[in-house]
Amino acid sequence: MSLEGNQNKNDFSIGNPKKSVLAASFFLIFSNENKRKEEVLLWLKKQKNKQGLFHEKLAINFLALSAIFQNDPDFFNGKVLGRLLDLLTFLEVQEGGPYYSQINQKPKIEFDSNVAIAYFLSLQEVELPNLIKLIDSAILEKNFSSKNYLNKYLTIYLISSFYRGKNKQELIQYLNQQKLFQKKDSLDASLIEKSLSNLNKELPVSKNKPGLILDQEEKRILEKILITAEKRFRNLPPIMKKVAKREIEKTILHNYDKQMFLMPLYLKQALGENGGSISEELIAEMGLANTFYWTAFIIYDDFWDEDETADPQTLPTANLYARHYCDYFSSLLSETVGFRKWFHELMDELDAANTWETMECRTKVSDGIFFIPKKIPDYKNYDLKYQPASGQVLSPVALFCLMGENLESSEVKNLISYFKNYLIAMQINDDAHDWREDMKRGHLSTVVVMMLEDWLNKYPQSKKIDLKKDKSKLEKIYWFKTIKRVCKTALIYTEKSRKSLTKITLIENPTPLERLIKINEEVAQKALREQKNSLDLIKEFN
Repeated sequence: MSLEGNQNKNDFSIGNPKKSVLAASFFLIFSNENKRKEEVLLWLKKQKNKQGLFHEKLAINFLALSAIFQNDPDFFNGKVLGRLLDLLTFLEVQEGGPYYSQINQKPKIEFDSNVAIAYFLSLQEVELPNLIKLIDSAILEKNFSSKNYLNKYLTIYLISSFYRGKNKQELIQYLNQQKLFQKKDSLDASLIEKSLSNLNKELPVSKNKPGLILDQEEKRILEKILITAEKRFRNLPPIMKKVAKREIEKTILHNYDKQMFLMPLYLKQALGENGGSISEELIAEMGLANTFYWTAFIIYDDFWDEDETADPQTLPTANLYARHYCDYFSSLLSETVGFRKWFHELMDELDAANTWETMECRTKVSDGIFFIPKKIPDYKNYDLKYQPASGQVLSPVALFCLMGENLESSEVKNLISYFKNYLIAMQINDDAHDWREDMKRGHLSTVVVMMLEDWLNKYPQSKKIDLKKDKSKLEKIYWFKTIKRVCKTALIYTEKSRKSLTKITLIENPTPLERLIKINEEVAQKALREQKNSLDLIKEFN
């Protein structure tokens, strides 16, 4: 059985992966033979020619790159990445794909080549909408073949490894139908099973999903949260119930650090014996309120950002979530505690921050031209980045109040400071990840503001930036100057968060809360480590 699309071209043996680039790549991606992998990996690396290519067919070339990356990510220094970006730019039909499939022959677009590129990019945590659209169309048309490149089931396997688009169920249905025509021990049957396994990883949220690793206590609390959600949704019309369940499941699935739905649990764990009287039922109620808060935040944020993927059908559900957590936190404690008043003041500040951002942090972008505003937003001490995410502190502060702490106590103030500072760091890290997309939309995020300040220091007379023609200049400024400021700022706030955490005397075991500080530190530190590769990449282009 061949891995090439033309089944007559069986020019290699899977048992001998050093016979072709395709076979070696397949072996490195699928095989568990660790002793042979090093030998095959070394052989595959030696197949690279002077142009940095492993094969003239782009599908096989990018499959080889993926195989190498999965086994030796350090191979991809700035020079290698620079050549790859240069290659993709040379072959792109339009910006962001699709891509022509061969380098020295008559240009043509082949599906599997673009899938192989998308697969490689997914390993770098990059997704190109144009390639996803290409895959969406292929699924609907049930056409996954290319004339003489990869076997269609290998192509589908690559898709299954990263695709979570709107036609996933159609792809699963197609594969289940294909199973009926395959011999159980055939290569195609194996690829079908592996593809179905990938696509079926997103099972009902109550299951422990790959990527969302839960211990036994976390599983138990998540189950209770979902049971509580079912009760809340019980009397909804079926169509709204479906959307409401779907959106919180998305929030849970994509929150890999688990703080959006399990923060009350982590605080209880940190309290040690001090939190012994806090029931799991209360933790689940607060976990659901937290999940509702963040899901509403995500939905509203898509509209504030004018994201083209924002779905109007989700807005009524976001309102439902907001009503729930407002009702919950407004009635949780007696009026004498003052929590209700404090909660509404926090919500006022949250809405004011969102209003400021939508009014003051936008500029015009037209035909790829970014117009530099006369007045650049001043984020000052970054309170305005904390406030939209400040709902994260509601459950923890409520728990402290239930334990008898006063809202003006040093314990509560340090607790709020812990959250405020690591959330600021988290928001800045997120802005660093999204700065290119933010500039395309005319959004003046914290990082875009730093970029503009660095840009104007170098080009003080600039009134506008051509996002395409000036791309190289922007990248240089970002990687030579701005990224250092970004990471330094994020690390300042993580350290402030850590100092506040150490001052909370009620905390007996800080590890569950310290973990969230470390996540943000590692993101900033990783960006600094990546700077060298990115500078090498820029030098390669120039």
